[in-house]
Amino acid sequence: MLLCFSAAAAPDGSGAAGRRCGRALADGSPTRLTVAIPASAAWLSAALGSAPRLGCLVSHILRPAAAYATSAVTDAADAAGGDTGKMHVCVVGSGPAGFYTVDRLLKGYGDKVQVTLLDRLPTPFGLVRSGVAPDHQDTKNVIRQFSDVAADPRVTFLGNVAVGRDVELAELRRLHHAVVLSYGAESDRRLGIPGEAGPGVLSAREFVWWYNGHPDARGLQVDLSQASGRPASNRRLRVERTVVRPERPGGAPMAVGSGEFDTIPCQLLLQSVGFKSLPLQGVPFDPKRGVVPNVESRVPGDGPASPPATEPRLYVVGWLKRGPTGIIGTNAVDAKETASAVAADTGVLRAAAEAQHGAGGPAGGVGLAALLAGRGVRAVGWGGWLALDEHEVAAGRAAGRVREKVTEVGEMLRVCGV
Repeated sequence: MLLCFSAAAAPDGSGAAGRRCGRALADGSPTRLTVAIPASAAWLSAALGSAPRLGCLVSHILRPAAAYATSAVTDAADAAGGDTGKMHVCVVGSGPAGFYTVDRLLKGYGDKVQVTLLDRLPTPFGLVRSGVAPDHQDTKNVIRQFSDVAADPRVTFLGNVAVGRDVELAELRRLHHAVVLSYGAESDRRLGIPGEAGPGVLSAREFVWWYNGHPDARGLQVDLSQASGRPASNRRLRVERTVVRPERPGGAPMAVGSGEFDTIPCQLLLQSVGFKSLPLQGVPFDPKRGVVPNVESRVPGDGPASPPATEPRLYVVGWLKRGPTGIIGTNAVDAKETASAVAADTGVLRAAAEAQHGAGGPAGGVGLAALLAGRGVRAVGWGGWLALDEHEVAAGRAAGRVREKVTEVGEMLRVCGV
């Protein structure tokens, strides 16, 4: 990051420059920025030693953190600039698959693309934020790379926007040349055995969300009384021993029941049999595999062609595409394939959009942000997330932790300033 400072009267932080400061100064952002500061701020040179938090430092020079949480409409308008003729792509879901896809689109199209990145939560990063244990900070470091992507002026982040609740998929497709679904897997596979939905039985996903401060799990009833020395509950787990036998002479071995059972007293039972994606209205879905069927990332339609015709302007990536397999980095390879499919279809996508909208093309993120504002949706822009991030880090520092997460959506929105 290269920052050029000039001593001058203190700016009020208004206008596009101030908004760019709040949006672009993510940790490690490769941004050249000229900022006017008060001539009396002699402490600045000493404070510059805090390089990792420099983004927050400069935002305070401009105005308080909550003040740079500008409206999503303003953020989108600033990002769009003179975007006539650019490709407009909407990525639904800001987890690793979504961010890697955005990164690939930016590298592939250069300055000829504007990307709208949506998330149903006010916060970005998906499972990196809510699925990686707090003591695995090295794994969470990929957030720095993702933050650089989101701070790019070609990207508009809109958090607290749920497809099907705040905006319809058909509207996203009308406003963009292409839509990429990357909302991951937010449900669980089931064993189909008696008692698995009873009290004291949780999925591993629910438990991980709970201790990671995911808003959906803040009210989860987790009984830890045994850990505090109180008597355990009377829950029991009945398990059957298995033996390994050949399936047939010379065939592959398989596990079969032995008829011998054990009963294990337990207080809490966690099922870890896999994540499962959820369907989205209007999108083909394979309920058995829990994925959106696709042909090289393209979502198939109902046409009679073989292979099936693909839905115009609709793509898929990540766990929603291949199932819950691999590590965070696996999504980078997957995203490359999906972004390549979008790039290969550019001519068809442009022709379809021109037929619908004329030479000007679709409205993209600017049109979407205006649509949401008209409906009273409290969309969170990237500046709003930066304000929340700073708030959580400061609260964590005061408590001797890396961060203290806000877990209630209403409070998140308040801190974000929307």
